[in-house]
Amino acid sequence: MLPEFSKEIKNHLLKPELTMAVITDVLADVYATSGTDLRKVIKGPDKRKVGRKVAMYLCQEILDARPVNITTFFNFGHGLSELD
Repeated sequence: MLPEFSKEIKNHLLKPELTMAVITDVLADVYATSGTDLRKVIKGPDKRKVGRKVAMYLCQEILDARPVNITTFFNFGHGLSELD
C-alpha cells in the first residue's frame, strides 16, 4: 500500500498525531463546553461528566495513554474510579 512513501510517512498519514488535548477539544465542541471544563473534576449530575468519560476512554483506546498520564491530564487527585 502506497509504495512510493516511506514507512514513517505512511504511519503519519494513516495514524495522525493526536494528543489528549486535541481529543478533549474536539469532544468539548460536541458536548458544548470547553476543553478546560472537560478536564475538571465534576461532582454531582452534569452533562459534561459524559463528555469527560468519553474523552478519557478515547485517550485510552486511541492514544493508548497510560492511566497515570490520564489521571494527571484530567486532574484526578488519586485513584482511577472514574475510568471504570
